Amino acid sequence: MELGQLPIDDKKMKMYIQKKSGLKNEISALEEEIQEIKIKKKGACRMIAFSELPENEKFDNAINDRKRLLDTVKMIAYRAETAMANIIRPIMSHPNESRVLLQQIYQTDANIYPDYKTKILSVEIHKLTYWKDDKILHKLCDGLNKTETKFPGTGLTIFYKVVSK
Repeated sequence: MELGQLPIDDKKMKMYIQKKSGLKNEISALEEEIQEIKIKKKGACRMIAFSELPENEKFDNAINDRKRLLDTVKMIAYRAETAMANIIRPIMSHPNESRVLLQQIYQTDANIYPDYKTKILSVEIHKLTYWKDDKILHKLCDGLNKTETKFPGTGLTIFYKVVSK
């Protein structure tokens, strides 16, 4: 049996056609709404100035202050590392590896002894794996000792030296 051979009730057919046209109208309306939203989206600014934000949507400056402090500390540490790299670079056989050696030195064990009578803070750095690195570490210690750096808040002069393990 084919669909065309079935008897069709006129009442059901009218309801089907009305429902179908209603759904078509709804689909058309939604498609128009989608097009309008797309046009609005293209016209909207991608960025908004902080000053244009409503007061209740402005974020707290504590995050910015914390980031600024961390960036400052990182910059100071980088400059200090650069200064130390400049001390050891001329005596290294591979000058481009100076920062790698410094990172190894930072991870090496050390003893710290304050002497308040002589106003010296001794930093005893343990020897490294290779004797050639130890020679460079001695030069670094000599260079740092020449700066006569005072440990903040104590008045103690920091004195670096290399010791056997």
